[in-house]
Amino acid sequence: MRIKALFLVALMASSLCSCGKIDASSSFPDGSLSRVSDQKIADAVFHFSFDYELFMPGSSPSYYMLWTGYDLENKFGPSVPLTDRFYTYLTTYQPKSGSYYALYLTSKTIEEAKAWYDGRKSRINPDDPNYHFCDDFDVLDGKVLAYAQTQETVDYRVYSTKDPSSLPFFLPGYQLAVCLEEKPLTIEKNVSLDQEVNRTIPIYRRSEWAYSPEEGVLKPYVFSGDEGRNVKVVDSRFSYEGSKIEAYPFSFQSADYSYCPLLGLGAFPHFSSAISARVREEGILLPRYSGYGPSRVDLLNPSTDFTAREDVYRDFKSRFQEAYLRDSDETFGYFDTDKVMNIIHQVGRGI
Repeated sequence: MRIKALFLVALMASSLCSCGKIDASSSFPDGSLSRVSDQKIADAVFHFSFDYELFMPGSSPSYYMLWTGYDLENKFGPSVPLTDRFYTYLTTYQPKSGSYYALYLTSKTIEEAKAWYDGRKSRINPDDPNYHFCDDFDVLDGKVLAYAQTQETVDYRVYSTKDPSSLPFFLPGYQLAVCLEEKPLTIEKNVSLDQEVNRTIPIYRRSEWAYSPEEGVLKPYVFSGDEGRNVKVVDSRFSYEGSKIEAYPFSFQSADYSYCPLLGLGAFPHFSSAISARVREEGILLPRYSGYGPSRVDLLNPSTDFTAREDVYRDFKSRFQEAYLRDSDETFGYFDTDKVMNIIHQVGRGI
């Protein structure tokens, strides 16, 4: 299954990287830039994935998968067979760590990447709404790293900093390729199995910068058009602080790191509506109604005609009626957190 296989490749790349090497030379004397000696961090930065799709009209996955882990009858999104089921996890997104990681490639690799990029554009439409690069090689959007990831052996260096604007664009024999921002994510619990996990891993997102040759400094870069919209979505997800319930393969709970957007169902391809729900003090935010005005339907009403709507709760309406607390807005409502967790666990056990 393509979704699951790509998740495993990107998320579980925690062994030593055979396609690259890191030099153990020292950090900058002023402490503004520290050389990364931890190979797992270096691997995480090098393997950052740009193969995500945030906007796939008409392909939004179903909330139903939060209860069941799979959905053999989901006409509103991808179906996942029972053998490849996903599990619902309780996660907590911590505040940003303030750490950034800069990856440098050799000047030779940078030049090779330019020719590769020209050929890539002839195969992949740059006008696609999920195309994440621009043509300017002074913009650090990761296109040269995307090339390096296709090579068997790559010489690269990874540094950490608290101030990405102070990053040197050039080092002797090397050039800055991409900058990533880090924050911690705690995988609290496998709700489906009612198993505590309590693991905190770093997640990384691309930080967009551009080099100004005239001034010799880095400046924040703002994408326009479709990629500008992509960046805003990623910013929103990465900046979120708080808890969620989310559906991922079982391998998620043993991952050493991940990326934003998180890799899982809704990652390859990504969807504009990920399979997740925010957990707040008032309860879990879940869909309560569908549509507006005269076409508005009650998702908890068993007599509602769902011919043209997704039946989010299906066979479990009575259970969610008991868990329902109050409306949040015209679409969502608050549901009792403990009761929803219990429903997910019961369904996961086939009760």
